[in-house]
Amino acid sequence: MDASDVIAKLGRRMKKRREHFWESQRFFIRAGKRFGKDEAALFFHTRGCRHDAQGGCTMCDYSSGPSVDAKSIVDGVRQGLAELPAGLSCLLISPSGSFLDPWEVPVEARAGILAAVAETGYPAIAFETRAETVTEDALCACRAALPDRCLKVYCGLESADPWVSRYALNKALDPASFVAAMQILHVHGVTGVANVLVGAPFLHEREAIDDAVASVRWALGAGAKEFCLFPCHVKRWTQVAWLHDHGFYSPPSLWSLIEVLWLLGKDTAATRGEIAWFTDYGAFNITESPTTCPQCRDAVIGQLYGFSETNDYAYIESLVRIDCPCKERWREGLQTLPGMNRKQRAQAAYDRIGEEIFAARWPSIRSELLDSLDVSPQIIGTQQGVTQ
Repeated sequence: MDASDVIAKLGRRMKKRREHFWESQRFFIRAGKRFGKDEAALFFHTRGCRHDAQGGCTMCDYSSGPSVDAKSIVDGVRQGLAELPAGLSCLLISPSGSFLDPWEVPVEARAGILAAVAETGYPAIAFETRAETVTEDALCACRAALPDRCLKVYCGLESADPWVSRYALNKALDPASFVAAMQILHVHGVTGVANVLVGAPFLHEREAIDDAVASVRWALGAGAKEFCLFPCHVKRWTQVAWLHDHGFYSPPSLWSLIEVLWLLGKDTAATRGEIAWFTDYGAFNITESPTTCPQCRDAVIGQLYGFSETNDYAYIESLVRIDCPCKERWREGLQTLPGMNRKQRAQAAYDRIGEEIFAARWPSIRSELLDSLDVSPQIIGTQQGVTQ
């Protein structure tokens, strides 16, 4: 056992209390635009994310649902497809988890979904999956079902820093697994996209910006063709929600998201980047979101939508020129050195978590577990997210 087991155990405890969105839904549709063209995302009911069942990523509430057989999964997808408009430039179709993980989407269901999607006229198809689930066999099946479509696969990197991945996010992704996934996608003519988080727990705002920029650059160097930035929200029934409620976490400012896009520059951000979840989209499980202040929020959100829908970097340049007192406070905060380093911040939070979860056992195991936060982790990726 090491410190990451503590945060995973907290995740399992938090998720026992949550509402189960998929108990009453077979699919969910979200519409949007990119490069000025209409797109949509169709999420469908499965048993839930495998990693979520084991504690999950600290910021994520991919709701689980009752077990469902392959036929019911495919039927739900077909119902969702029937409600989509014609003329979409791209359809993202995905479980709340990993499309290529047979624990979540049985092979029979995946084949049925691909066959249903093949009947649509949409020129581009995308889905999400953990990097460890990207295999030659799975990609061969996807390409055989959709031989003439542009395919795009989103893989959650979140952070290229192993310490952040393990101890702040409970992600436990082996960087080698991510590289291997991008190589397989490239061989099959599929665009690999790295999901990158802005605002991981235990990071000062300046550190969070630097981590996101470094992670994007690492991902593109590791074979990803594109990236998607997600500022972190506080979602109920997650470890981040616990940290927030106990004074150990606050969401990043939207100015930090803008700063990441600015530091990456026009050539990278406008041609290879996208942004998501810069608002709460009305999600039922979000309690606090990245924002600015009431004085400038509408203008900032409006221009972020402009960039999201067109990839016109002029929106980012305009945002950089905005003057607002909250922006000045944010800038001053970046220059203020925190009282503790990230390891010390994590130790303080983990100590409080340990007291709550382990109670009388905690004093006897405290030193060993907190000392493990000193270690730069050697991550061994599996579909279960095991680390050593």
